[in-house]
Amino acid sequence: MAKAKIQISKYPNRRYYDRSRSKHITLEQIRDLIRDGNEIEITDSKTGENLTRRVMTQILLEFESEKLSLFPLPMLQLMIRTNESWIRQFLEFQLNNTVSNFQRIQEQFSTASNPFSGISPNSGNPFAAFSETVGNPFQSFFQESGSGSADEIAELKAEIERLKAKMAEES
Repeated sequence: MAKAKIQISKYPNRRYYDRSRSKHITLEQIRDLIRDGNEIEITDSKTGENLTRRVMTQILLEFESEKLSLFPLPMLQLMIRTNESWIRQFLEFQLNNTVSNFQRIQEQFSTASNPFSGISPNSGNPFAAFSETVGNPFQSFFQESGSGSADEIAELKAEIERLKAKMAEES
């Protein structure tokens, strides 16, 4: 069952107020709420602007900085250099699909009665047991589809060699 979204207000004095529970909370407590699987929404107390994304980024910078190494430097540079709307559309599409797929797989693991039911996002590598039990889930993606026979593969290799030889003659 999904947990209710926790409403948090950010005040000008940089304090956060959990409206759902009527108490002030710290940035670290917000991180803990997220880690515990809660959905949060953080709004500016004066303007009503949604600050959730900005505060989550701040949490990453202050408490989870090692996770920033997941983003290659060229990608970070591209994000800074590129037209905001293009990069936003591209990254939102790619990251939302990735996160949705990860959450869907994680739900399947946790709801099914299988050896993965005890896996949680905080247990180190959640796919270690999966890899050991089932092997590489992407193996079939990288393998041949099975439609090509050994003769067809040999034919394609020979064709590549013929094309290389022809290119060498023309140069």
